[in-house]
Amino acid sequence: MLEADHRVAACWLEGSFASETTDAWSDIDMHVAVRDDNFDTFLADRLHTLNRIRTVLAYGEASLPWSAHLVYATMSGPVRFDLYIERLDNLEAVPRWEEPRLLFQREAIGSRLQVVTDISTFVRSWLEGLMQSFFFGAMWPVRLWGREEWGTLLMNSLAITYQFLVPAMMVQDDPRNYYRPHYHNEHRLRPERRQEINALLEEILRAFRGIGRGEVDFEGLVHLHEVQFGLLWRELRVACTKWGVTYPEVAEKEMQDYYRRELGFNIKSV
Repeated sequence: MLEADHRVAACWLEGSFASETTDAWSDIDMHVAVRDDNFDTFLADRLHTLNRIRTVLAYGEASLPWSAHLVYATMSGPVRFDLYIERLDNLEAVPRWEEPRLLFQREAIGSRLQVVTDISTFVRSWLEGLMQSFFFGAMWPVRLWGREEWGTLLMNSLAITYQFLVPAMMVQDDPRNYYRPHYHNEHRLRPERRQEINALLEEILRAFRGIGRGEVDFEGLVHLHEVQFGLLWRELRVACTKWGVTYPEVAEKEMQDYYRRELGFNIKSV
């Protein structure tokens, strides 16, 4: 259907269908290159285009930094389908982490799909952003504890594990997978890493097991957060050392003092 659309100059796959690492739950990352003079009309027809492939059950959209547009949809089947609409004249400006799988082209574009070979600059940027995001929200245990919002405290303990700890490990061991959604990276960890994450999950479940009965295990919650922050700060420090990024010592010291003063935490980077 896309090949019959004269506005589409080329079409290719990225992600797991390009690298042949799919499983039964993989989504489809399809990219199309559209000439500038056809871009606006193709963009206006995007939902009609998707519905010609399969019925769109639900969708979302995002404008991407490199003048492209993403439509991510759940389509009948169901199947997850992500359509990246890119400008033909801007292909060289887009960093790609894996070799694309070209499906068709009206003009040669293969050499314009630039696969990043040195990702160190990107890794440092990712790592700096990860730490900025974490320390920005690092008051969460004290605020939720003080308000006795135990369910939200539990949710945040799990979220911190997958939004920050797993990525801190991933950026050390397999940084090319770092750009993938963080909630899908657990299965990419080395077995010993995954065992460490699962052990932390046991600590989380143990600390919160009484909240449904109104029984708050304060000693267990203190121990959990000492372990969790110790692990996270350790992995962030190791990642910073590996990639030559300055670790925010002042922010960690401020948070250590704050947790100790408010909740009695005694955190060590284990």
